[in-house]
Amino acid sequence: MVIVKDILKTDSIYRLAYKFDIYAHKPLSRNYIWIDAITGEVINIESRIHFSNATGTAATRYSGTRTIMTDSYNGSYRLRESRNGVNISTFNMNHGITFGNAIDFTDSNNNWTAAEFHNANKDDAALDVHWGTEMTYDYFKNMHNRNSWNGNGGALLSYVNYGSGYENASWDGQRMKYGDGSTDAYVCLDIVAHEIGHAVCDATANLVYSGESGAINESLSDIWGACVENWATTGKQTWLCGEDLVSAARSLSNPNTYWQSDTYGGTYWFAQNGCIPNGNNDWCGVHTNSGVGNFWFYLLSQGGSGTNDWYNTYNITGIGIEKAAKIVYKAETSYLTSSANYAQFRNATISAATYYSGENSNEVIAVTNAWHAVGVKPPPVISGPSQVCSSGATFIVSNDYNEPAGVVVWTCSSNLQLVYYNCSYATFKSTGNGPAWVRATVNGIQTEQFNTYAIKSDISVSWGQYMNGTYRASISVPSGLNVWEYNWNVGNGWIFSQYPGNNGGYSPYKAVIITPPSLPASLPHSVTAYVLSSYCLSSYTFNITGNSSSMTAYASPNPVSDILNIEFAAVETVLQTPEEASAEPVEIQSDQSAVPVKTRVLHTETSATNAKILQKREAKLYNQSGSQVRSMTFTGDKTQLNVSDLPAGIYYLHIYDGVNEKPEIRQIIVQH
Repeated sequence: MVIVKDILKTDSIYRLAYKFDIYAHKPLSRNYIWIDAITGEVINIESRIHFSNATGTAATRYSGTRTIMTDSYNGSYRLRESRNGVNISTFNMNHGITFGNAIDFTDSNNNWTAAEFHNANKDDAALDVHWGTEMTYDYFKNMHNRNSWNGNGGALLSYVNYGSGYENASWDGQRMKYGDGSTDAYVCLDIVAHEIGHAVCDATANLVYSGESGAINESLSDIWGACVENWATTGKQTWLCGEDLVSAARSLSNPNTYWQSDTYGGTYWFAQNGCIPNGNNDWCGVHTNSGVGNFWFYLLSQGGSGTNDWYNTYNITGIGIEKAAKIVYKAETSYLTSSANYAQFRNATISAATYYSGENSNEVIAVTNAWHAVGVKPPPVISGPSQVCSSGATFIVSNDYNEPAGVVVWTCSSNLQLVYYNCSYATFKSTGNGPAWVRATVNGIQTEQFNTYAIKSDISVSWGQYMNGTYRASISVPSGLNVWEYNWNVGNGWIFSQYPGNNGGYSPYKAVIITPPSLPASLPHSVTAYVLSSYCLSSYTFNITGNSSSMTAYASPNPVSDILNIEFAAVETVLQTPEEASAEPVEIQSDQSAVPVKTRVLHTETSATNAKILQKREAKLYNQSGSQVRSMTFTGDKTQLNVSDLPAGIYYLHIYDGVNEKPEIRQIIVQH
C-alpha cells in the first residue's frame, strides 16, 4: 500500500493505492499498476519492459498509405509506441467486449499491407486508429501545446473490433473503443479525433452529457474532428463528419442535411422543456442540437451569409480555421463549466477571442456575429435600481438586437412584492429589509438573477435644537442604502453648510443651517431635505421656529422618545434706582457655559412684581392639528415633560419665560 499521484486525472492529486507488479505472457507486458484503494480504479501504469520505437508503413482502410510508429519486440512489431513519453497502443478485441482478452496487432516486417490486413475481419481498421491517434496527439501538441488528452501525458489506449456489429465508436473515460459495424468500421480520421476530443473535454470543461451541455460536448468533438482532418491531411471533406464511411453522419456547413438544427430553437431543435435524459431520446438530443455549435464554428472559420430560422439575416467574415480553433480551445479549457448552455458557450468564446485579440477586435466581432447567425444571443437582461424602497422601484427586461421581449414571467425574493407589470416593465416594492433579487423568464429563457437590496423604512430626517443662530439637521440612512445624491433647500437669505462628520471629514447627511443677520418677521421657516437613493426619491420638509437669535430656552433631546428636558439660561436680576434704570438696558451673555447666563435689568418699582413673575413659567405642547396635548407650570430654570405615551410625530413646544407675553416655539419630534 502506497500513496501515489493519479496521473490519469487532471487534478493529479495523491491517492491511497495498492501497487501491483503484473507480468503478462500474452500479450507480452510487464507493468507496475497502481489501483485506488478506495474505488478500485487504475490510477497509474508504468511499463517495466522497455521497447524501442520503429518506423512502419501502414495501408490504412480510409486514408491511404501512411507512416506510423510501432515498437519491436520478440522479432516482430506491434501497434504500440512511446510518443514523447506518452503510451499510444492499439489492441485487437476480436469482436469481444472483455478488455482483458484483447491482444496485440502484430506484423513481421513493419510493413502493414492491405494484403495482410484488409480482410473480412476489417483488421486494417486498426491501422486507421493507430495513425489517427498519432495525428490527433500531434495536432493538440503542436497547435495547442497539450500533452495528450489530459494534458499530463495520459495513455491513449484504443481497442478495435469491439463487439459484434457495434455501429459506433466511443470514449469510456479511460480508453477508446471502435466497432467494425455491419458495413463499415467506425475508424476514419475525424471519428478518431472526435473520440479523443471527448477525452479532452472530460479533462477540461467536463461537460455533462445531456441537454445543452451534452450538445456542446458533441459539437466540440465534431469541431476537433474537422480541425485534425484539416491539419493532418489533404483531399478530405473537412466539414463533413465520417464522410469516409458509406455515408457521412453530420455536416458542419449544413447541419439540416442530416436532420440537425443549425439555429437555436429552430428546425430540428430538440426541445429541452421537461426532457428527462436517457438513451432512447439521445440524452435529450445531444447529437441533434450539436448542429448549432457546428454551424457556428463553420461560419466563424469560413464566413457566410443568409437568414436563419428566426428570419435574422447575417453576413459573417470568416477568420480561418486555425484562429477559430484557438478560440474554441481557450473557451473549452479556461471558461466553460460542466453545466454550460449555449448562452454560456457564447460568452466563453467571446472571452477567449478577447483574450487573444482584444475587445472590439475583428475576431470578437466575428465570434459574436456568428452566434447571432445561429440564434444564440445574449440572454434577456434586467436593469433597475440597486435598492427597492417601500415606495417601489421599476425594473426593465430587454433583449439584444431590439427584438420583442415576448412572454415575460416575473419573479422576486420573498421580501419584495410585485405591484405592476407589463411585457417589459415591472414595479416591485419592499415588504422587508435586506438582500433581495428580481428575475424574469422570457419565452422560457431565464435571465440572470438581478441582486438588489430591500429597504422597508425610507430615509428619515431628524433635526436638533436651534442654538446661537444655527440650526442642525441630519438625514438618517438605513443600513445597506446607497445614497447617490442629496440636497438641502434652506430658502433665500439662509445659509447652508455641511456638518463635520465623525471621521474628521464632512458628512453629506448632516447640515448646519445658519440664520441670516436679521430673522424674517414670520417664523417658522421651512427647510427641505432631498435624498436620491437609486431611483427612490425622498423629500422631507421641516420647520425652524423661534422669534429671535437671542432665544433663552432649550429643549433636548430632539428627537425625543420619553423625557423632554426644558432648560432656561440662568437669569440674574439686578435691582436699580429709577435714575439708574433710566439708562439704556444692557444684556450680557456669558461664554462660560453651554447654556448661557443672561443678566436682566429691572426697575426698582417693578422689581418685586417681575421677580415674582420670573418664578412662574409655562410649557405647552401642541400637535400638528393645533390641539394642546401637554401643559404645565413650573418655577426655576429646568423642568421635564414626559412624552412617552404620545404618538410619534411632529409637535410644537410653546415656552413662556414669565416676562415676555409671546412664547418661544420649538418644533419637537417624538420618535419611539
